Amino acid sequence: MVVDLTAGGHELADGAVKAKLAVVGDLMLGAGVAQAMSEHGAGHTFRQVKGLLGEADIRFANLEWPLTATGRRHPVIRHRARCVPMRAIEAVTDAGFTVVSVANNHIFDCIDEGLADTIRLLREHGIAWTGGGASLAAARTPAIQESHGIRFGFQAYTFQLHQIAGVDFPGCAPSDPKLMLEDVRRLKDQVDHVIVSLHTGPDAGEEFFFYPTVRRQRTCRMLIDEGATAVFCHHCHVPQGIEIYGGGLIAHGLGSFITDIHDWYFQSAQPPFIDYIDRTMLLRLDLDSTRLLSFSVHPTRVGEDLAVRPLEGDERVAFLRFLQDISALLYDPAALARQTPSRALSAKLARLLRKARKNGIRSLAGELLRDTLGRLDGLFLEPGRVRALEQQLRSRASDFDERAGLR
Repeated sequence: MVVDLTAGGHELADGAVKAKLAVVGDLMLGAGVAQAMSEHGAGHTFRQVKGLLGEADIRFANLEWPLTATGRRHPVIRHRARCVPMRAIEAVTDAGFTVVSVANNHIFDCIDEGLADTIRLLREHGIAWTGGGASLAAARTPAIQESHGIRFGFQAYTFQLHQIAGVDFPGCAPSDPKLMLEDVRRLKDQVDHVIVSLHTGPDAGEEFFFYPTVRRQRTCRMLIDEGATAVFCHHCHVPQGIEIYGGGLIAHGLGSFITDIHDWYFQSAQPPFIDYIDRTMLLRLDLDSTRLLSFSVHPTRVGEDLAVRPLEGDERVAFLRFLQDISALLYDPAALARQTPSRALSAKLARLLRKARKNGIRSLAGELLRDTLGRLDGLFLEPGRVRALEQQLRSRASDFDERAGLR
C-alpha cells in the first residue's frame, strides 16, 4: 500500500484510538553527547522533544551503547569500544522512554559486565528492556507494556558481531529469521500488538545508505505476515524509508535520534548521506486493540549543541519530501534491487578516492593497513579469542543476574 508521507501522517483505518506508541532510532549517549550533558544537565539532550514524546503512552528506542563504569572491553571486536557514563540514564528517564532495545552491535562492547550494568540501571529506573540478557532464552524474552487495556509485546534482535547470547552465557538475541518468526508466533497470542526491533547488519547494505536490501525487506515482511504490527529497523546512521505492508508498518531505518554528529566517523560519510547524519524522525503509531489505525512522522534534527529538536517550516517540508522519495522505491522490487550499494571493484575504488580527497592519503593508507591486518587476524587468530571469550562468559554467567539486579 503506497502512502503519501509529505503531509506528515496517514490514516489507515477508521476507529477509536486507544493507545499511542512513539518510536525513535538509536540513542548514542556517549562521547560528545555525554560531555554536553555534563555541561548543560541531563535534560539538555531531549528537552526540545520531550513534549512530543510525551504525547504517546509508550515510548521506545534502541539503546546503542552500554551504561557502565567497568574497565572491561570486548577482546574481539574491531570497532571502537563504546561506553556511556552511568549518569546518562537520567537523560533516558527525563525523556520518558518506557522500553528500549539492548540488541545491537555496541551494547556488548564492555562484554557481560557492561550489559549487566545497563540492565540494572534500566530496571532501577523503571524502564523495560528486551533483546539481551543472561542467556539466549533471556535475550529472547519480550518486554510487555500495557496502556489503556492494550498489551504490547516488544522483541529485539541484532546481527552477529561476537555479542550473541548462548544457551549458557549472556549476550543479545540474534536476528535469525527462524528464531524471530518463532518468537512472533508465540507472542502474538499473549498480546494485542507485537512490535519487532531489528538491528540490521550486512543486510542493511551500508551504515550510510538510504535503502534496505531486498533480502532485508523480505525478512521484515515475513515478520508482518507472521503477526507483527510493526517492524522498526536500526543501525543505519541515516534515515531509510517507511512502507505499509499487510496492514502493518515497516520503518527500514530510523537513523540516530541522538549521537555525536561531530565524531570523525559520522563526518566521514560521503555526499549525499552526510547531509542526513543529523536528521531523523520520531514515529507515532495510533492503535486500537487489533489494528494500526494511523501513523505520523515527526522529523527531528541533532543540533550543533548535541540536543534533539523538531524540524519546522521549510526544513520539515524538505525532509518529508525526501522521505516520500526514498519510500516510493520500497514498493518497486526491481528499482529497490538496483539501489543496493555497489560491491564492484570500480565502486570500491571510487569510494576510496573520495575518502583520500577528504581525509588525506596518509589517513587512507592507515585505514587500509588496519583493514588488511584485521582481515589476517580474523582468519588466523580471532577464532581462538572467540572460544576463550565464550569460556570466560560461561564461567561468569552465574554472576550476571546478580550484577544486573535480577536476583
